[in-house]
Amino acid sequence: MRIATVAATVVGTLILAACSAPPKSEPKNPVQITQDPSGFQNIEAQVGQLPAQFLRNGRPLDMTRFAQVRPGATRQTVVSALGEPVQRSTDNRWYDYDLTLPLQGQSNLVCQYRVNFDAQGAVTSTQWRRPQCEAAANAMRPAPAPVPVPAPAPVRTISVSADVLFEFGSARLSVDGQRELDRAIAPLRTETTPYEVQIVGHTDRIGSVSANQQLSLERAEAVRNYLVARGLPSSRLSVAGRGSAEPVVQCQGSRVTTQLKECLAPNRRVTLNIRSVPGARGR
Repeated sequence: MRIATVAATVVGTLILAACSAPPKSEPKNPVQITQDPSGFQNIEAQVGQLPAQFLRNGRPLDMTRFAQVRPGATRQTVVSALGEPVQRSTDNRWYDYDLTLPLQGQSNLVCQYRVNFDAQGAVTSTQWRRPQCEAAANAMRPAPAPVPVPAPAPVRTISVSADVLFEFGSARLSVDGQRELDRAIAPLRTETTPYEVQIVGHTDRIGSVSANQQLSLERAEAVRNYLVARGLPSSRLSVAGRGSAEPVVQCQGSRVTTQLKECLAPNRRVTLNIRSVPGARGR
């Protein structure tokens, strides 16, 4: 009888223990919301527990309208370009948007984009939450229109024979040379459009290369000095010597004869290369 009583007591204890199991704890909030250093929300949840209101369905990005969102734009302009924000601060100092950007193939990327305003409601700055979003948006921007390159101003060249301007082998202007230059520059004396004149001296191949180079430069300088004396602005005049490097005729023979000098005469010259300078100040 005692054994039966003990057994009954054990069975009763087990039944009581089974009935008094501790209650299950309440499930924790499946969504944890924090804020990252840039001010955007971080939403953490287990797979399958994210409520529908946290799923981001971005608005397709229209780059034409998106270009209107820039510093100085008003809130009204931003809303007109991007629509109503998915989230905003209580003081309307920032708007958050979910925007859809295309990736390679058929994929899309939903990106968070913030627009910041000042107290008057003007845009102060914008930011993408992720650098890959900013890169994708930049890739969508249209290529800038090519900057038109103005056509170079036409150059008018006046060529004056050095045999008229100078004695053979000399850089001193002759009287006939001065008269010839007066005729050449007559149009410039009444020119109203700003211009530049490059004065270039040329020689024939008779003599050494260095001597011809020096002579051509001295002749160009002599012409410039005369033009300045006749009233042309020195700031518009430049000089260069080409020596015998740019002949216009080729002649046979190396012995210096009258015939060779006459044949090479076209190479002995001074050219005035006149170019208009649009937009420059006049004299």
